[in-house]
Amino acid sequence: MAWRVIAAAVGAAIVLAIARGAPPLPLLLPPVLIPAGIGWTFGRTLRRGRTPLVERVARGFHAPAVPSDPILHYARRVTWAWALLLGSIALANLLLITALDPGGLLALAGVTPRWAVSPAAFAWFSNTGTYLLIGALLVVEFSIRIWRFPDYRFRNPLHFMREARTRMPNIVTALRVEIRSMSVPAQHPVFHGHFPGNPIVPGVMLLEWVTREVAQVLGLAPSGLRVREAKFFTPLAPLQQATLSFEPGERRCAFVIQRDAVQVARGVLEWDGDD
Repeated sequence: MAWRVIAAAVGAAIVLAIARGAPPLPLLLPPVLIPAGIGWTFGRTLRRGRTPLVERVARGFHAPAVPSDPILHYARRVTWAWALLLGSIALANLLLITALDPGGLLALAGVTPRWAVSPAAFAWFSNTGTYLLIGALLVVEFSIRIWRFPDYRFRNPLHFMREARTRMPNIVTALRVEIRSMSVPAQHPVFHGHFPGNPIVPGVMLLEWVTREVAQVLGLAPSGLRVREAKFFTPLAPLQQATLSFEPGERRCAFVIQRDAVQVARGVLEWDGDD
């Protein structure tokens, strides 16, 4: 409730200042801040150790099955495309605000813009132009998707949107949790003794992987985490891809390891918090 009162007060102050003749600069900032914020949301998931945003959506859409590697690689590129487009829109709007005359950043500083931008041109780009660019990327991406994956089931955009709506709970879950994947090469020395003729990825190796991934997200040393419980259900063989999903809490983190739609293991990690 407090933040709403503060936001309303700031908004009223801005309107009052503009009514008294102040330049409407605060009203020009949303076309910069909104796409920049959304672009940052996409871009921050591209950091090492994170799951790209569009990959999370793809995993949720295909759940409980795990999308193929080509789909996951494509989803990462689409995440890059959205981050770059939205960042470029924010930068373009910032440049337009700088050269806006009257009322732009240079004009407010008493500098005459070399290439002045009219309010009408800025209004067109920040509204109509922005939506046209976003719509164009949606159309181009979907066209590339059905060309890149000839066997893609949802070749009709309306069919895809209806299906996405029915799978929204899985998508929301995938957006909330952290997801990682890994497979162990058949040549790994651990299989020399575990077990000859019937190689299986050791449970301790899986737990080390889980601990390392969770610690990286938390910014802790793996030694600072401890396994409270772990249950193993299905063996994992060499080269089989395992998918780890987890959602860190305040001092504990439940995790699930799957192979395709089959549960391999699940458990809980704990760590000491700052009191």
